[in-house]
Amino acid sequence: MASNGHVNGEGPPRFIDPKTFDPDDPIRERELMKSVEVREDMRAMDARKRVSEILNSEAFREELEEIIETQETVPTPGAQLKSGPHPASLIALQQISQLILPGSSSTSSKLASASVPGPIIPIADIRGVNSSVYSKGERQLRCKLASCFRLMDINGYTQGIYNHITARVSQDQEHFLINPFGLLYGEITAGSLAKIDMQGNVIDRGNTMLGVNKAGFMLHSAIHAARPDVKCIVHTHISSTVAVATVKHGLLPLTPEAVSLGKVSYHNYCGVLVNDEEKESIARDLGPNNKVMFLRNHGVVVCGETVEEVYHQLKAVITACEFQVKMMGIPQEELVMVSDEAAELAANFNDGVSQDSPKKWRKGELEFEAEMRRLDNAGYRTGYQYKLPILKCERTDKQTHDVEYPPATSTLTYYDEMGNLKQHIKDIKERNKRMQKSDWLNTPNTYKREEIDEIGTDNPKKITKWRKEFICEQTNPAFMLTGKNQFAPLGGERLEMKKMFRHVRS
Repeated sequence: MASNGHVNGEGPPRFIDPKTFDPDDPIRERELMKSVEVREDMRAMDARKRVSEILNSEAFREELEEIIETQETVPTPGAQLKSGPHPASLIALQQISQLILPGSSSTSSKLASASVPGPIIPIADIRGVNSSVYSKGERQLRCKLASCFRLMDINGYTQGIYNHITARVSQDQEHFLINPFGLLYGEITAGSLAKIDMQGNVIDRGNTMLGVNKAGFMLHSAIHAARPDVKCIVHTHISSTVAVATVKHGLLPLTPEAVSLGKVSYHNYCGVLVNDEEKESIARDLGPNNKVMFLRNHGVVVCGETVEEVYHQLKAVITACEFQVKMMGIPQEELVMVSDEAAELAANFNDGVSQDSPKKWRKGELEFEAEMRRLDNAGYRTGYQYKLPILKCERTDKQTHDVEYPPATSTLTYYDEMGNLKQHIKDIKERNKRMQKSDWLNTPNTYKREEIDEIGTDNPKKITKWRKEFICEQTNPAFMLTGKNQFAPLGGERLEMKKMFRHVRS
């Protein structure tokens, strides 16, 4: 025993309580008698036992299948495991290593929160029994909204646990998704979002025990009630937006980001929103068409028809405010404003509509899908349903060969260049089918057609059955068929045909 209180030959010190220490303990004596090689073998056996338990566990199998399925089905660059040496293979192996070694470091932590770096929390955490609780549309909306929270956390558009993003789930029941009050934006997942009604009453708490900030939701509820076209709202207190909201002239048309927002509304700050009169004032100041409203001395509110549009508009607002804050030292008469005609043209212009692609993108969708690829490649597992794969797939309807065959009779094929059956081959097949239908075989058995009801159902259907009535014991001798037109020769004489029919009848 060494003086520092740990056994010689072992790594970490094991401090001994003098009150419970027994020098004659047989277990301790056996441990001391073991050699260093034996102790190392015991540690290795424990490690192998732990790995075996993980590999044989049902939870690990389900998690591994989900990772492989996600990487195979999500149409992102580097998201197909079967495509050989591809970055997605490394991503999948990295996720598998995180399951086996949760404490291992990851290169993808570069996209983690700058304030609290650490292991990445998956966004799409609704699986198993919990997935049946929500509809498919709500699950996709939860993943999309939680991904928006993560993007704001990565870009630094947060103030701790404060501020909110809400999304309308149902137009009929007026249910909304909101972040629980107490979670950082980097901790929010699809399953942690709470569902509330228009009055702020919690309908579904999610997978946390936290509540909802009703006072913070009053601003959102006032806009949702007055504007049914608005599906998503974000409210933030970014320093640049507060600075612009404090200035009397507000947001100036100085940059393309500023004029792309269209007309902007303003609302005077009246403290905490608690009464109905303040709600009516907010709805009146926002107006029927505007989607951006600066709250004086408070921040900004951005509305949109989709989560993608809201995030796109929020980035434009913050960028415009940052540019304007940098220009505040310049006198206003020295600044060049964008003309009204150019501002109106920029506000009505949508980059997604002008793209030459199979899909017409709405505002913000193309940019948001690119952000989702960035998160998925970093290991966030967003669960986002991509609308259009960016990888070009080869056509499978046409046979391709590495080496072209020379023009010879051996290259004769029954299919054309588009993979369709050639017309003369179709005609031959159809003629063969018609000739097969004219084949007649004589049989001594007779059958009767019967219509019976289906058994085992409340609404039985009629089923046709052919039942054998009886077998003729005495029949005429069977004729051997020597051709398909034996009884009706083609191009034969009329008298000869009648003679053949009488012979068959007799």
